[in-house]
Amino acid sequence: MVASACIALGLAGCGTGSVAHVAAGGASTVPPTSSSQPATSTTAGPTAPSAGAVPPGWKAVTYGSVRFAVPATWPVYDLRADPSRCLTLNVNAVYLGHVGPHPSCPATALGKTDAVHVEPLDSQSRAQVVLAPSQTTVAGQPALTDPSSATSRSIVVALERSAVLVTLSYSSSPALDQSILATFQANP
Repeated sequence: MVASACIALGLAGCGTGSVAHVAAGGASTVPPTSSSQPATSTTAGPTAPSAGAVPPGWKAVTYGSVRFAVPATWPVYDLRADPSRCLTLNVNAVYLGHVGPHPSCPATALGKTDAVHVEPLDSQSRAQVVLAPSQTTVAGQPALTDPSSATSRSIVVALERSAVLVTLSYSSSPALDQSILATFQANP
């Protein structure tokens, strides 16, 4: 099962509630209500970065209690600051927070590619996913996974201690998503 393979890559987390967008070579911390920052670099990262490492051509992203890395070309959207933003899975992007009550989605958003959505693990997010009844340990932290990742083409991991739900979508191969998942760590 894809989710089981992803669990072996390792996640961790605990910490604060701010959102930071870190571009390659620099860092800035912004509160959860600020606007999102697009990425600027065009270099792709390796296929298996180590936990917490930011591969060349990637950037670090911090949301609440977790920190992770994504390709530097991916824009990062703060859904709390922009509640009308549509979470579209047909473009490479990172979405932070819950989707707003009335997102402005295009009628032609078709297809699925690699994208990341990290949101609080609360009653709202739990109501939208099916998680395996047994817990798995990920980087020393209890985690639950969605057992249908192979058919849904989404890897879903709930990090109990960090109180975040991580959803990574993919088109045909989960390889890039697994590389992103491998970079998750606790926010110091």
